[in-house]
Amino acid sequence: LSLGRLMDSLGSSADSVRRRLTRSGSSLGVDQFRLQQVLWSATALLLVLTAGGLAALARSVNVPALILLCLMATVAGAAARDWWLTRAVAKRLSRIEAQLPDVVELLALAVGPASTLVNLRRAEFSAETMVHGVFPGIVVGMAVGGRDAIIPGGAVCAALIAASLTAASRRPRSSEATTAVLLTAFFSLGIVISLRIGDMSGQLESLMFGRLLDITPSRMWTSAAVLAVAGLLLLATWRAQIAVAFDREAAGVSGIPVTWIDVAFNAALGAIVVAASTAVGVLLVVGYLIVPGAFGRLLASGTRAMAALAALSALVGGWAGFGVALLRAPRPLSPQACVALGVLACFAFGCVIRKLRDAPAGRDEASAGSQDSLTVRETVRETGAVAGSDLSSARETARETGESAGRERETARETWASQLLMAGEAS
Repeated sequence: LSLGRLMDSLGSSADSVRRRLTRSGSSLGVDQFRLQQVLWSATALLLVLTAGGLAALARSVNVPALILLCLMATVAGAAARDWWLTRAVAKRLSRIEAQLPDVVELLALAVGPASTLVNLRRAEFSAETMVHGVFPGIVVGMAVGGRDAIIPGGAVCAALIAASLTAASRRPRSSEATTAVLLTAFFSLGIVISLRIGDMSGQLESLMFGRLLDITPSRMWTSAAVLAVAGLLLLATWRAQIAVAFDREAAGVSGIPVTWIDVAFNAALGAIVVAASTAVGVLLVVGYLIVPGAFGRLLASGTRAMAALAALSALVGGWAGFGVALLRAPRPLSPQACVALGVLACFAFGCVIRKLRDAPAGRDEASAGSQDSLTVRETVRETGAVAGSDLSSARETARETGESAGRERETARETWASQLLMAGEAS
């Protein structure tokens, strides 16, 4: 369009329009936006011509001035549509900045204990299965009732996956094989359903990677309620969860209902996955379930401190990633990917702190080891000297004992000979 080229020359480039359309959450393309600018320009031109015609009925009109006003109205109409887009972006970002930290905080509070238990149970594969297993329910819910039906649809699949994982945990030998079958079956089913429906106008990518900037207040409060229930369930069974995580057999012998504790753990895990999938997507939520717990284990000395550090890393990483996503960049940044990378950055920072903290201890151990080896060498040297002197003394004693025995034998021989001589003289 010639108007599009004109707006490009005035500073409203296609890249700028595309970036602002993305930030505003609009589904329009650049060409469609340019068409709307044409309509706004035509409307402004029509208004000027109508006013000029009415003025001409009353008195004479300066035709060159009217033509100039028409040109100015045409440009002003397109510029007004561009300004309206910029205003929509600003309003949306201000709304997101006001409500999204609440979502990140609630997610961090629920993820803290959940990620800790995932790490202690070594249930990362089960968490991955839960994340991929709810995908069919999310797809069906999206197709049937839109985004507001994602949580109910995902909850149905989460319940099935939780029951299956609980049954598989009672057979440790076949647990991993069963988990792999569940992951493959449910995720494949979700992909097939999504493609069968027709990808729902490009919503497959949205379901897999989320749209953090498209959270409405109603979905935010629904997710908050689900996250609160999941967190309270884990806190209510925290002692039993820790006992089962460290030793299942001993927990069962002590009277803890291991099966019901597994049900509570898997149900809370499924609730967190379903609630977080609307924001960060079903693929990126696995990072929230695994990485914070690993961060807590690097630095914590107990399970409670581990859960607190896990929640802190999820909170700080979420805030940092969201702040990066709001920065101006040549290309729009994915907010959910920035949030996931923020959590990973916290984990990397934790690795550095752990390395620095262990370095003095390593030097002390090395110094103590060298002192111990020196002491051992001195001890061996002194022991060898003592053993040498003892051996010399033993040799001298043996030599003196041998000489004494020889003298006794000579005396005995002389005595026996004199006795024989006296016996012969007597005879």
